[in-house]
Amino acid sequence: MWTIRSGDEDEPAGELADELAETRVSEADGADEPDGVVVSNPRIALSIAVAMFAAELGDKTMLATATLAAKGNPVLVWIGATIGIMLAGTVGVVVGRWLGDRLPERLILIGSSVLFFIFGVVLIVTGIVGAT
Repeated sequence: MWTIRSGDEDEPAGELADELAETRVSEADGADEPDGVVVSNPRIALSIAVAMFAAELGDKTMLATATLAAKGNPVLVWIGATIGIMLAGTVGVVVGRWLGDRLPERLILIGSSVLFFIFGVVLIVTGIVGAT
């Protein structure tokens, strides 16, 4: 199983980990940032933006946004939808960072897998019960 943390602690494995390592700043390089601070990498931001765009296409939130835009001011609906997705992303980043600093990666992997399974079962059961 590949993860960013795979391999030795000092030697991250994988292409993404290499990109992350390239964005690290070192005081020895004469930078103002403390050692190990990650600076922005446009490729990481772009990959997240594309993933979020693809994941959100056709979901309930998009359909609700389209419905609201058809009935009301599309600019205000866009502003509200943008704020909502930014808040959801912020919660994901903050909670993910907090948990990542405190829990072993394997526990996070197993926990997220179990949660996805539970949500999937609930959605399937809800769909079957709702269809009858």
